[in-house]
Amino acid sequence: MAQIDRVLLCTCEDSQSVDVKTAAAALGGADVIEARALCSDEAGRAVEAFGADGATLVACGQMAQLFRDLFDDVEAPGELLTVDIRGRARLVPAGAVTDIHGQKLTWRFNVVE
Repeated sequence: MAQIDRVLLCTCEDSQSVDVKTAAAALGGADVIEARALCSDEAGRAVEAFGADGATLVACGQMAQLFRDLFDDVEAPGELLTVDIRGRARLVPAGAVTDIHGQKLTWRFNVVE
């Protein structure tokens, strides 16, 4: 797998939260960009990231084809990777609470060595 230079994490209009610091640490300090509506209102942020050299990981499996089309349209110089974080990340309560009833949940990324 290519070294990941930047990661685009989206809250999907606040339907999930993301932990930018933990994601950056897990990815060896890659530039992690948080968005709210990356596949719609903030698509320009994805296009901007695609313009940089290196590998860009978009953490959205559902809209992967849209991001591939955008990547191809701008003739991006790097590599595009996508992953479905809803199906792959571990869901834990925000703030390490043990009772999840009524608590906002956040995605956590585990560092695997």
